[in-house]
Amino acid sequence: SMSAEMVKNPVELMSLGHRSNEYWRFNGKAFAGIELWEGLKFQTSLAYAFDLNATKSYTPKSPARYDADGNIVKAAGETNKEEDYWYRNATWTNENLLTYNKQFDKHNINVLLGHSVIGSRFYKTTASIQGFPTENIYELKGGTINPGATGESEEYKLQSFFGRVNYSYDDRYLFEFNIRHDGSSRMPKANRYATFPSLSAGWVFSNEGFMKDYRNFSLGKLRLSWGKLGNNSIGDYEWQATYSGSNYIFGDKLTSGLAQTVIANQKLRWESVTQTNIGLDFAILNNRLVGEFDIYNKVTDGILYRPGVYATMGNKTPARQNYAEVTNKGVEFTLNWNDRVNEWSYSFSGNFSYNKNLVSKFKGALKKGWEYDENGSYIYKSNLGDVSDGGDNRIIEGHIINEYYLKEPYKGDATYFFNNGLVNPTGGPKDGMIRTEQDMQWLKAMQDQGYVFYPNQKIGKANLWYGDYIYADINGDGLYGNEILSLANL
Repeated sequence: SMSAEMVKNPVELMSLGHRSNEYWRFNGKAFAGIELWEGLKFQTSLAYAFDLNATKSYTPKSPARYDADGNIVKAAGETNKEEDYWYRNATWTNENLLTYNKQFDKHNINVLLGHSVIGSRFYKTTASIQGFPTENIYELKGGTINPGATGESEEYKLQSFFGRVNYSYDDRYLFEFNIRHDGSSRMPKANRYATFPSLSAGWVFSNEGFMKDYRNFSLGKLRLSWGKLGNNSIGDYEWQATYSGSNYIFGDKLTSGLAQTVIANQKLRWESVTQTNIGLDFAILNNRLVGEFDIYNKVTDGILYRPGVYATMGNKTPARQNYAEVTNKGVEFTLNWNDRVNEWSYSFSGNFSYNKNLVSKFKGALKKGWEYDENGSYIYKSNLGDVSDGGDNRIIEGHIINEYYLKEPYKGDATYFFNNGLVNPTGGPKDGMIRTEQDMQWLKAMQDQGYVFYPNQKIGKANLWYGDYIYADINGDGLYGNEILSLANL
């Protein structure tokens, strides 16, 4: 039989309810500048941006539904609801710059001193209430039951003092020095500020006198640089402990309270990136062939990371920490060819890059192997779980970041048994898959001899059966598939 549900007045149903969504946005900037002295200028700017979103949503009572004979199939809803949402996000930036530029004879000097501050704050509020006497009141004050409200806000500030000095002599010798002193509200007061300097030098040897005879060599420049940069890209309050509502029992009574959800870290500090670079720029054949070559070493220290914790810590989220160091070393080479043939112009470009990364600091070195325990038993031990994070992709000190660690499939020679009838541990299926009756007989004989095959362990249709893979005994302890192997070692 077929049944259908319907309402008495579908047109009325379509007119019930209400939703409005209003959005405002502003983005403006004002600036001013003045020349205080010849070559000495001051400039200030103030930028302000905000966006505001206000939403009102009214849900009426659901109407009764009837069958074809007019009998009530589903009773009308008992309540209606109004929900208002309000969001505001504002960011302001103030920047002040003092610059000095001077050129005399073959010397050219540029100096910059600056200060900037950025502030950002957002608010979000949601309020709702039920029990409206009619279906055409869309204001919270019209409700009578189950009022509710929730809201949150976040605030962030970043202040920076910075400076730069550029000096060049005769367009041949180039020097630059930069320094930043940054302070972030995302760091605890003891480590709120950090300093990041950088140095660079260049030699445009194509402008030297001895290069005059090499007319096809239009540019030759050697570069050397060293510098540090900071990173504070985390949540606004991750150095502090956070709490959420929780119920407790005091004196046989349920009482509202707070429970810690995130562990604090008052020693959190800026993550830093230190990079050393040696480079060569060149252009020959009237700038038709242009190239760049760079060798670099980059060390990211104090990486802002949230490591896993033992289950004995409970369900608290672990503290954000400066937990690791990653080193990247590499080479980059770019070559471009630009030319014209009559009215046609064409160009080719190519690049080559090589990078090797290494987790140079983490939870300690990976140690695994056979050793005697306190009882004198010779056992295989691995601290992989203690010194690494991740699953198939793991972070381990002394290895590349997110290195794959997987089970290695078993590889046998398909001889199955020795001539004396004993099972041959290396005689299983060649690719590790149980396919034939001989494969299964070998597997059963191996288990009878005490060998264990993880993860299924038992033989059966619901466990280890035809079509399943078995995995290698990497460490020789008689347990197959209980050890994972880095793909870098395959």
